[in-house]
Amino acid sequence: QSVERLAWKLINTILPHSFKSSFCLAGGCFKSLIHHKEPNDIDLWPLSDNYRVTLLQELQEQGSHVESDGEFNTILQRPGSPRIEVTKKCPPSLNHCLSHFDLELSCIGVEFKEGKIVDSHIYWDVPEAVKKREVRIVKRLEAHRYNLLTLGRLRRYAEELDYTVPSTTLANLWRIAYSAATIEDRVELLKAANLGLSEVPEHAGIERIFVDGYPHEKCRPFTGSELETIREKLFENQHELVNSKH
Repeated sequence: QSVERLAWKLINTILPHSFKSSFCLAGGCFKSLIHHKEPNDIDLWPLSDNYRVTLLQELQEQGSHVESDGEFNTILQRPGSPRIEVTKKCPPSLNHCLSHFDLELSCIGVEFKEGKIVDSHIYWDVPEAVKKREVRIVKRLEAHRYNLLTLGRLRRYAEELDYTVPSTTLANLWRIAYSAATIEDRVELLKAANLGLSEVPEHAGIERIFVDGYPHEKCRPFTGSELETIREKLFENQHELVNSKH
């Protein structure tokens, strides 16, 4: 209920009159329920390209003006209101919208359809995160080129809320986003986040790379002594396994 009340308060600020567009209000603006300060921005996710056109028109007709139009969103300003960001990515529903979010505390949203709230959602682990005063990534983080930008978002959320970032969260982020990526993707991940190899934690570094293929020269057969050594080692391992079971 508090999420929906805050959503109505923010939307009434930027759309004080009736509106026909359908969109999601989601993201960091709901941190206001924790620190009781005005949000830095209001993120709106139109539910279709047509609704995006309608939403931008309604915002401007009701007092906002376009400040910039970037690759990912259109930014508008309205006197007495936080910055408004209308995304260019148009998810068909609130569930689809939140499925791409990276932080638990930003995975909160409300869906508006032609002037009415039709859905709302809070990530299931948010209450525990608030209780422990922790900023964490979602359990099913989606791998993409901008994953390492989440490092900065973790830090900003922690500073803003006076929370901590668990070491396990950082380790999991590097494991999911970086260690599991291909060589080419790792280069792109660091480039997108403006990071260098020296900033990759030791535990996330890649020590060996295995490449499919065949040796340049044909392998020679094992010698008799080499075969005997292999048999001895295999026997020792088998003997140790049997003893461990007993």
